Amino acid sequence: MQTKVLRQSLRSHMPQLDGVRGIAILWVILHNAALDNVGPSQSPLMSVIDLLGQMGWVGVQLFFVLSGFLITGILLDGRGATNQFRHFYARRTLRIFPLYYGFLCLAFVILPWSGLVHWSQQEYDITVFYWSYLANWAQPFSQHNVFPHLWSLAIEEQYYLLWPLLVVFLRKRSLVYVCLGLIVTAILGRAYLVFNFEPSFSSRAMYTFTFARWDALAIGSLLAVLVRSEAALPYIKRYFSRSFVILGGLLLLEIAVLRNFEPSHIPGIFNQTSIALWFALLVLLSIVPWQNRLDRLRPLFSSRLLRTVGKYSYAMYLFHFPGKMIWFRYFAIPVQPDSPWQQLGVAAYNFIGLSLFVGAAAFISWHLWEVHFLKLKRRFVLQRVAVPG
Repeated sequence: MQTKVLRQSLRSHMPQLDGVRGIAILWVILHNAALDNVGPSQSPLMSVIDLLGQMGWVGVQLFFVLSGFLITGILLDGRGATNQFRHFYARRTLRIFPLYYGFLCLAFVILPWSGLVHWSQQEYDITVFYWSYLANWAQPFSQHNVFPHLWSLAIEEQYYLLWPLLVVFLRKRSLVYVCLGLIVTAILGRAYLVFNFEPSFSSRAMYTFTFARWDALAIGSLLAVLVRSEAALPYIKRYFSRSFVILGGLLLLEIAVLRNFEPSHIPGIFNQTSIALWFALLVLLSIVPWQNRLDRLRPLFSSRLLRTVGKYSYAMYLFHFPGKMIWFRYFAIPVQPDSPWQQLGVAAYNFIGLSLFVGAAAFISWHLWEVHFLKLKRRFVLQRVAVPG
């Protein structure tokens, strides 16, 4: 039953994955803003919220897994079309470039020209890496990162540029080996950075360098290959539930023991891979019922709120960092709270307020800007060779 439903899901739009995107972007916002101006707390509840905020970096890891899964699936399903590369790159360009470069033009051309924003020369110097999608390589070396969150979009764009060539020309079995190789080399690459460079640099490099983060993309890509493999599906069906529970339990055990979940330093060598593996299972859980207790989690991904947030998640991610600057300059509560309940109130105010603020900006962007480019995607349709007879 699961196999049949899975095949049907892969052939159509999967709205549950919008819900997964919604979880990812809200976690990133919690990580980057909600706990600012709150201060330390001895409250157990605030300690848990603080831990969730510190772990918010995994939201980007979830985005990476999703990207690997969806992009690889699109490419595999498009095999045999005569215009596959043109179709893929044209549609990706229309989805990504208008908003991204529109954002950069607004930030570094229009607003400075209007006199509303003034960047220093050092801040301008690094913008060449933003325009060329190379910010992730420059970030560990610079102290003048105006928009430090753009590193992840740079990694995804580098992935979009190179990965399609492998998917189209390699057999599925070869793709499995390539994905496994990328996972192993990412772990080894992070280990090399940790043990050969001073901590302040290695922690930044293993967080933003492409080779240190491509395991999450590879894990998502591997999932896309395996769910389309007749040989792999029985094993997925047999081992999915216990893998989800066991790996999730091990992650919770580490969090409970260390009271943290680091993306860098020595724990991050393996944490980035382990959380990406669990997220791959989460993606699989979201798109197919497994007829067991895990199905109780599935309505979460189909909730209208999360699916709506997920729809606008790209713009929300792009806007959330400048939105944070505006929020804490004009709208944040200026007095640091004293009691745990006041701290909880301030954290909730920051999180909900900033989420609504950047969500409104993303909504406006979608309807006034992005949708006009997205309509052009209809001009690019896969053209398959007709089979005689």
